Amino acid sequence: MPFRCLTSWMLRENFNNLVHSNWNNEMKVSDNLEHFQEVVERWNKNVYGNIFARKKKLVYKLERVQRILDMCFSLRLRSREIEIRQDLEEVLGHEELLWFQKS
Repeated sequence: MPFRCLTSWMLRENFNNLVHSNWNNEMKVSDNLEHFQEVVERWNKNVYGNIFARKKKLVYKLERVQRILDMCFSLRLRSREIEIRQDLEEVLGHEELLWFQKS
């Protein structure tokens, strides 16, 4: 399977560091690409994760917090709702980029 760099990876603040710390100008380009592909595949699985699974989990968390907030108001829960919404917006943006890149 050919290596594809996802545009949404570049939105993650630590991706740039990953590139710089794993690219060696002393190596041949082909060796660098092979090494970098292995590193990015691990990073994608362990750090970036599956966008659709993250989205599903965030939607579930948001619905749960909102159900509780419907019963009784809490500043702490309201803050948590805002955090989850922000995370969900980020994931939705990444998902949109993914679909755009695949089209």
